Amino acid sequence: MKKGAYIVVENIGVIGAGAMGKGMVKNLCEAGLKVRVFDLSPDALKVVEDCGATTVESLENIAKGGLDLLLLSLPTSQAVEETLLGEKNLLDKMEEGSYIVDCSTIDPGLAIKIGEKADKKGVYFFDAPVSGGPGGADSGTLAIMLGGNKEALQEIDEFLNIIGENIFYIGENGMAQVLKICHNMVVAATTVSLSEAFITGAKWGLDAQTMADVIGKSVGRSGTLEIFGPTMLEETYEEPLFKLSHMYKDVKLYLEAIKNIDNPSLMGSLAYNIYSAAMQQGLQDNDHSVVNKVLEDFSALNK
Repeated sequence: MKKGAYIVVENIGVIGAGAMGKGMVKNLCEAGLKVRVFDLSPDALKVVEDCGATTVESLENIAKGGLDLLLLSLPTSQAVEETLLGEKNLLDKMEEGSYIVDCSTIDPGLAIKIGEKADKKGVYFFDAPVSGGPGGADSGTLAIMLGGNKEALQEIDEFLNIIGENIFYIGENGMAQVLKICHNMVVAATTVSLSEAFITGAKWGLDAQTMADVIGKSVGRSGTLEIFGPTMLEETYEEPLFKLSHMYKDVKLYLEAIKNIDNPSLMGSLAYNIYSAAMQQGLQDNDHSVVNKVLEDFSALNK
């Protein structure tokens, strides 16, 4: 349904119904919107079917019959590029005036490239990385960073407020991705810092929970401690809130972005090396805070 130069969002396609996507789909369905979903996992499709979404078995069917908005929640830049610009070329199947909202965390350069191609077709593309984890996706309280056409953004305000609570317009395509990978570098670096502090305290005989309680009420408190601290203290790494493979990918994107502006990276490089060591140990499906275990092994804490 058109309204002026834009399309009012009623029919939505979603690609990616994993840890983040399934929560967004649930909230869109509960808001009464028509949602069509594709995911490679049959189990993921079953979950969103139970929420009221329609599912499709092939990617090319996601846009059949027309979409007002296509939402992506995919794990890598390659997956996003192949979906929108590759053999399936879903961008080409979107109608003029429609929207693509990519909630994946990808290379800023790719977001710029997709935005330029979408603009030529008259499609509004927003890179829209999110923060808040699966819990935020499920509760509709995500922070959403947006890069794209600011004027067109007003027409999808209602949609964005269904899946998120804190909506930030950052700038042109790519800028939201730059902010997101900077943010995730901070999370990675603070995770490493917390781990080192816990190990140091333990070697002096401090109780880790006591340390977390005090730091959590002091200047050193952080969202990293609040969200991932319990996983580190209870060692529930096999119940990931944010997988190691995803954080490793994001810190790697940060370092690639650093190279593009010829800027030195001290903390980012350090965090990357530690996350890389964890990946080499085959811990990719664990929570990213499993780097705590890697550092404990380095320090011989439990030996």
